[in-house]
Amino acid sequence: MEGYLDEPVGIAIGPSGAIYVADTWNRRVQVFDANGGFLRQWPIAGWDTGHPEEKPYLAVDANENVYVTDAGHFRILVFDRMGNYLLSFGKQGMDERSFGWPAGIAVGPDGSAYVTDAHTGRVLVFGPLTLASGSAPVAAPVLLAPSADEGVNAGKVTLSGVSEPSSLVQLLVDGESVGLALADGHGDWSHIVDLDEPGEYVVVLQIVDTRGNVLSASEPVTLTVVGGAE
Repeated sequence: MEGYLDEPVGIAIGPSGAIYVADTWNRRVQVFDANGGFLRQWPIAGWDTGHPEEKPYLAVDANENVYVTDAGHFRILVFDRMGNYLLSFGKQGMDERSFGWPAGIAVGPDGSAYVTDAHTGRVLVFGPLTLASGSAPVAAPVLLAPSADEGVNAGKVTLSGVSEPSSLVQLLVDGESVGLALADGHGDWSHIVDLDEPGEYVVVLQIVDTRGNVLSASEPVTLTVVGGAE
């Protein structure tokens, strides 16, 4: 319901005076005027791991672009003031472009983004994003199910996860392409693959363009296939 909140966490005020609120368990950003009147909202493809530390924060830059943390998927999402998706950046890891658990975020007057990375005890600084040219890094797709720590019955297995909204996700099993999945407008995707023999299979996900050029790739995930299909 518009204007109702379920554990609001992050809050920021844009140059226009609009108030942006991270409405955690409704998985949306809500926008209010200076008097608290509801203006608009948009959904977030994320904030869905159920982790007790998954508290989303947000920041607004001088152009009223909205930066939103998505800790469970180790990325920052960027939208324009109306909620149109622009880009995302980040992945799980310890290098200078990755996050252990992105938490607080702020954007400086020059457009630089400051992200507190809670699980690595550091603050990461990213230079101003060239939103119009799309030169910011493309976030790697994430495999949500099945997880690496659960056995999978041999046969047809549904792989699912999140990616850039409307992106083309290529699935590789043991280095061989097994198909493409088109992410929907919220970034959700799924694809059925044949894993007929028991054993371990290494899955890698890639975002590709229409020419097959790889824009980003996930870290390998090892799935263990046991027995036969039920």
